[in-house]
Amino acid sequence: SNIVETKFNFIANSAPTQLQFNPITNTNLKSTDTINVSGWVNDTNGAVDIARIDFRIKRSDGTFIDISDPSKVTPATWDNRWGSFTSNVSFTSLSLTTGTHSIWAIAYDK
Repeated sequence: SNIVETKFNFIANSAPTQLQFNPITNTNLKSTDTINVSGWVNDTNGAVDIARIDFRIKRSDGTFIDISDPSKVTPATWDNRWGSFTSNVSFTSLSLTTGTHSIWAIAYDK
């Protein structure tokens, strides 16, 4: 026969999961402050498959500010599905008003 068939399994690339922050020790901040945001993220395809972690500030009025400095992920030595990230977030140019705000993170696959 001149026809050959070979079967294969196709596995979809799953998105990163279990994104978590390390605690921010000082939560009473001023417009001149910079904080270090760090944490861990899991990707079943391996941490090297994570393109970046983007950060956003959710203002007390519900609107978002994108932070332009994405964080790279460093794979963990103890399990390659986990990766750590760290980024410094400066409040100097964010024009935040008095109130309770939060920081969000989004992990993106390659």
